[in-house]
Amino acid sequence: MHETVSPIDTMQDTNIIMHNTLGALQIGVMLASVLFGVTTVQAFVYLKDFRRIARQSKYWSALFGMHMTLYLHLCPGREETIRLGELLHNICLCHFLYIYTISNYGHPESLGAKPPFSFDMTFLLSGLIVFCVQSFFAFRIYRFSHKPVSLIFAILAFAWLVGSVVGFAGAVLTPSSVEFIRRWGTTAVAFFSLSSATDLAIAVTLVILLLRNRGKDRFQRTNAIVDTLIRWSIETGLLTSFSGIITAIFVSHFFVCRLKEIFVLILSPLWHVQAQTMKSNMIWLAFYAIRSRLYANSFLAGLNSRTTFRQRSDNPLRLSGVEFKQHIESIPPAVREEGKGIVV
Repeated sequence: MHETVSPIDTMQDTNIIMHNTLGALQIGVMLASVLFGVTTVQAFVYLKDFRRIARQSKYWSALFGMHMTLYLHLCPGREETIRLGELLHNICLCHFLYIYTISNYGHPESLGAKPPFSFDMTFLLSGLIVFCVQSFFAFRIYRFSHKPVSLIFAILAFAWLVGSVVGFAGAVLTPSSVEFIRRWGTTAVAFFSLSSATDLAIAVTLVILLLRNRGKDRFQRTNAIVDTLIRWSIETGLLTSFSGIITAIFVSHFFVCRLKEIFVLILSPLWHVQAQTMKSNMIWLAFYAIRSRLYANSFLAGLNSRTTFRQRSDNPLRLSGVEFKQHIESIPPAVREEGKGIVV
């Protein structure tokens, strides 16, 4: 005699699946779209106020904003340059959400099928932006310390880029999303953890270098600038690291649930239901969707914060590889020397 399944039970199971999958995905895409608007405003402010900034800083900002090196040489110095890359990433997320909520409406089984190509592209685009930001700060550490540790950070940033390319290729070649997590889940957890550790290491290194510089300066205004940069380094480092750690935790739920299934007969049938539900969740996508936005906004916010420093006085102080306005009398001799300065 076959066991009949109550329609109410089926509806409840479906609701659980929707909350953990489409619900999480929709929240992530909505937050990413909001942060995309913030990125657009920050990019506009940056290009408006710092058109005459050093070519190198402008290069990195444009590269990170548009995700395509070639476009830099085709359209340099335009507001659309930075907005294009984030727009492309946001379009991919919105298309991914549209496919599942509209095109496949009423077919929850499609959640386990092969995702659209727009989902695959998010791996490549997000990986490139994280690489650009991390390598930018690795270069800043080199300018300040001239120590081999900056090379280590650059290698770790490149390792994340390689991992993103591998994830993109794996997503393209894997026949379903469930199979993708099964095959590449361990690798994804490892790379997210590595990226988070890199962010923390960069933040700690910047703080140490800034504290050393602060100890050499006897001027209150210069120390105030250094203190601000220290707070900014800690905040941005913790923010991006936290997003990577949370994403890794939810991706690893797949493997936790596999362990639960081993002991299902010993423990409880309810545990089995929970394992089956968590095994197909998309909660990790909500955090993954906003991760590149956090990098984008933290980076541009750091560049735009220089406006506050420039408004304090009239003469230039070289800080972070750019010029701030500050009276020359209040600048220590080491800072006034050509080629010297606090570089972050």
